[in-house]
Amino acid sequence: MDFKVFQLFEQINYEGREEEVVQYLKQLDFFDAGQTLKYVINSDVEYERGVLVGSISEEYIPNSYGVNQDRGLENLDGFEPYERTIFAFDFNSRAFLVQNRKYTPKNLDPGRTLNRLTDIFNDAF
Repeated sequence: MDFKVFQLFEQINYEGREEEVVQYLKQLDFFDAGQTLKYVINSDVEYERGVLVGSISEEYIPNSYGVNQDRGLENLDGFEPYERTIFAFDFNSRAFLVQNRKYTPKNLDPGRTLNRLTDIFNDAF
C-alpha cells in the first residue's frame, strides 16, 4: 500500500488520553457527505504502542448494473458501495499516515478524504 505521511506541528495536549481518542473514533456515527451519501470511521480502530490505526469508509455513487432474465441492464437495488481508506496516527512522532488511494468513483478524491479525516481528528483531540 502507498501512504502519504503528514507531520503535525500543532501542539495538541492528548498526553495520557490516547484511549479516549480511540473510544471517540469507535463511537462516531455516520457523517453526511451530501447527495444522500455517507462516510464513517469504521469500528476497527486499534491502538498499540503509541500508534492508532483505523479506516474510513466513504459511500460513492455506483456505476453498477445487473443483467435481468430478459438480458437487459438494470440498476442493482440495495447496493450501497463504499471505498475504504486506511489511516494511522503515531502519537510519539506526530506523524499522520493516510493511504494514497486512486479512487475510481468521481465523487471521491484523496483531498476530500484527508479533509474529512482532519475534521474528525480535530474534533477527537
